[in-house]
Amino acid sequence: MPRTLLVLCLALVAAACGGGSADTTAPPEPSVLLATTADAMHATSGARFDLIRMGEPVFIDTGGLFEFNEAIGSYSPPAAAAVRIQASAFGLTTEVDAVSVDGDAWYTHPVTGAWERLPVTFGFDPVALFDPEDGWRPLLTQDLSDITMSEAEYDGNTVWKITGTTAPERLEVITAGLVADQAVEMTLFIDKATSHVLEASFTSQMGEGTTDWTLRLYDFGSEFDIQLPEAAQ
Repeated sequence: MPRTLLVLCLALVAAACGGGSADTTAPPEPSVLLATTADAMHATSGARFDLIRMGEPVFIDTGGLFEFNEAIGSYSPPAAAAVRIQASAFGLTTEVDAVSVDGDAWYTHPVTGAWERLPVTFGFDPVALFDPEDGWRPLLTQDLSDITMSEAEYDGNTVWKITGTTAPERLEVITAGLVADQAVEMTLFIDKATSHVLEASFTSQMGEGTTDWTLRLYDFGSEFDIQLPEAAQ
């Protein structure tokens, strides 16, 4: 099964915004924001995430039967994640659970429901997004170009909005090969106070159409007891 999850993202720290008299504090340089955000994402003690796909279908199996719709999961450092994937097949909706701990990944077979070791061809590994070598840090500090930064309203708060073009090779890594040979424009919303990435989105070319991806992250600082299933013992 081909890798799913992508996910990617970016930037930021705080520049001020105050009440009363106008705040003349200059906004930080984008490179400073990105470096600070990379550190904040790496340092988190845990987070929840949602990944939503719209547009052209993307399949989580090599036979092209199970169409990926969305994934909801949690991450616990340094290398553990649990996720529930919602997929469609033959007009019906099914769910697949996946767990990855220290590189050992398992999933529930979409037909039998039994836990099996995740095939390398499936590759849905949300841990990769937080990997210091291949995830947020290089994406935010090395592999974004044509960056623009502004303020935006997000969920009732003023946040940083950053857009940039991703390097094709980085996007391929963090999406586990799902999106290859494409430089896409990514939009990221970053919390001013914590420097956490709240949302990352981009549109990729899929076949003759396009697919919209949105990754939302929340509940930073939460702790999760993520363990492999009994079948792995």
